[in-house]
Amino acid sequence: MEEDIKMSFFKRVLISIKDFDKYKIFVIEKLGKSIKYAFILALILMIFIAASFTVKYGSIIDNTLNYIKQDLPDFTYENGNLNFNIDEPLVLENGESQKNISYKVIIDTKEVSQEKIDEYKQKIGLYNYGIVILKDKLIINSSLVSQTIEQNYKELGEKYGIVESFNKQNMIDYINSYNIVSIYVQIFILLYIYLFASYFITMLLDAILLAILGIITSRIARVQIKFSGLYSIGLHALTLPIILNVIYIIVNTFTGFYIKYFDIMYTTVSYIYIVAAILSMKSDLIKQQIEIGKINNSHDVNANTDGKSTNSENRSNEDGNLNDPNNDNKDSNKNKENNKQDKDQTDRNESDTNSQDDSGVVGADIINSEERM
Repeated sequence: MEEDIKMSFFKRVLISIKDFDKYKIFVIEKLGKSIKYAFILALILMIFIAASFTVKYGSIIDNTLNYIKQDLPDFTYENGNLNFNIDEPLVLENGESQKNISYKVIIDTKEVSQEKIDEYKQKIGLYNYGIVILKDKLIINSSLVSQTIEQNYKELGEKYGIVESFNKQNMIDYINSYNIVSIYVQIFILLYIYLFASYFITMLLDAILLAILGIITSRIARVQIKFSGLYSIGLHALTLPIILNVIYIIVNTFTGFYIKYFDIMYTTVSYIYIVAAILSMKSDLIKQQIEIGKINNSHDVNANTDGKSTNSENRSNEDGNLNDPNNDNKDSNKNKENNKQDKDQTDRNESDTNSQDDSGVVGADIINSEERM
């Protein structure tokens, strides 16, 4: 039976990280609470990743603008054609692989064959971000997008209202007039929306896999837990792995530090949490069964004591009846009352036995008993 358990967000974070023996709380609460927790966790953590990416991209933008102002060769654009004043293709790059925010820019405004264009595409595909600037079109490749984008200059001009002709100096004047802070704000908002959506959806899908693992583990441990309860456990078990992943991404963004098997570690930690939580519940069930057994033994001792007292009393009454025939009716009533007490005691013992048989189900009774203690 689901219960409405009130708990602050940060208390949930602490329990999810260091108290997997309290995960049974998440089993009996409403599933919506766990989904809301994952939603808020993604909202908060993605702020740090989006901010780190914005700072990194901001430095790249600053370097690019400075390069355009100082070192970029002269160029002209007219009627959909771009022409750089260079004899050989110009190549700009940062980084050598996808372990960091790397990019590669190739500028070649001469007449090139389709074979050469395909070669350029292959080269920029080895980086996080790649741009090929040709005479009549722009080719963009990004690790955030699964496909290469090609845009004709004329189409871009019509879409974004670009003037039909300009040169390097016109571009520099436009850059100086634009508010760079607004660019950073736009980058942050776009990154935050994208990262939050992708991480939240990933959390929901990963929790399904963890719940399936929980089903297998609970069957082996002989603990009955609903799928919704296992799904709630899975969402909370992802807390520490996601925090570690956020820290790793931030460190990797600014330093390039790379851990080869980090994804495997990310998954393993969450698996350990959900298995440990189920085994903890199994341990609690065993303790409860031991307590019930002690109660039953206590009832049996009391029942034996009551039986001995009743037999003694019956014998005393029989002796009295031999001396006083008028007491026959009283003794008969007394014996009936004693028989009724024995029957009530037997019913109580059977009830205790039935409750011991039903103790293998994880539910609110286990949680409430621990809270009272």
